[in-house]
Amino acid sequence: MDIGDPVLGDPILGGSIFADPIFQAAILPLAAAFVLSGVLRAAGREGRGRVLAGGSIAIAFLIAYVVLLGLPEWRPADPIDKVVYIALGALFVGAFADLTAMPVQIKYPLILVVPLFGLAWVAGPQIRGPLDLAGVATLVLLFAASGVGTYRLTLREGSDLTPSIYLVAGAAGLGLIGLFADANPLFHLAFALAASTAGFALWNWPVNRFVPSATLLVGAGSILVALAGTLVLYSGASRIAMAALVLVFFSDKFVETVRLGGGRINTALRPLAVVGASAVIVLASAALGFFIGVAPEAF
Repeated sequence: MDIGDPVLGDPILGGSIFADPIFQAAILPLAAAFVLSGVLRAAGREGRGRVLAGGSIAIAFLIAYVVLLGLPEWRPADPIDKVVYIALGALFVGAFADLTAMPVQIKYPLILVVPLFGLAWVAGPQIRGPLDLAGVATLVLLFAASGVGTYRLTLREGSDLTPSIYLVAGAAGLGLIGLFADANPLFHLAFALAASTAGFALWNWPVNRFVPSATLLVGAGSILVALAGTLVLYSGASRIAMAALVLVFFSDKFVETVRLGGGRINTALRPLAVVGASAVIVLASAALGFFIGVAPEAF
């Protein structure tokens, strides 16, 4: 598949708003994730439901993928098709970790390692091919940035909602940078991930109802890393803009001294401050992608 020449708006849905890529990449995954979060919570009851609800993000993303692009190849060679299998595998691993009450000493390293395995699969053709110094540096920085991002997802700084904010901002940033690089259909998929995470996050504000479980972090985190790797390695997206986007995972640090009242008021409003800081970073990164232009041809 040529990343710059996608086929979107499958006529299977008819010539209506339902075939519009904006609906398929934003409204559909947001609504699907919101509904699925409630369904998974009810099905799993108080204990398992609270941790499995995060799986709604990966499931809603997969629904959006199939509606946008159709079913992937059974033995995918295209990095975009690989994202589907990475999402399925990561969702299974995360749910298994939660349902088996895996010890924290194993679960947290799993959250860090699984997305990197997915990234290695996406980057496989580049790793096996001839590499110059710039290519090696790109791969090293890509894996390092992905490791930092997934590590930051596990910290839950300030609020249980913070990891979801990081995921929404990171995916939205990928979407904007990909849009300016004309990286279709990657930017549609990135927006679909952002919308899916937002649909889940709506359940957690102003009151936290679900925890950022392994199901959520491994599933959504692996999708985000795979999309980022595909955008860096197989499109003309600005790598400087991509590097700047990593700062969204430190958004909470920029507002940690901000007090918006006491007690429950601060608990409810603090995530909004993190959203604001994340939005500034996303827009700045997107501006870099727009003004700097596309990167040199992938190595």
